[in-house]
Amino acid sequence: RSNPVIDRIPEGYRAMTIKVDVTSSVEGWAGSGSIVDVLLVEKDRTTVVAERVKILSAERSTSPVKGAVPNVPSTITLLVSQE
Repeated sequence: RSNPVIDRIPEGYRAMTIKVDVTSSVEGWAGSGSIVDVLLVEKDRTTVVAERVKILSAERSTSPVKGAVPNVPSTITLLVSQE
């Protein structure tokens, strides 16, 4: 049986899972297939960590967000380069 996340990782890229909440997941609209920017929000500043990053899965789902009200994931898996 193949893994739907591993099968989508091209040569030279990695999958990285991060915790998200209703704010950081754009109320759940940032789901599988979405392209997002990753920000590090600290007490006194916000730093762009990565731009135009593809979400491979959200809460273990590789299906894009469908329907009127998306579920808010607690984790998302991102496709990132080593850089």
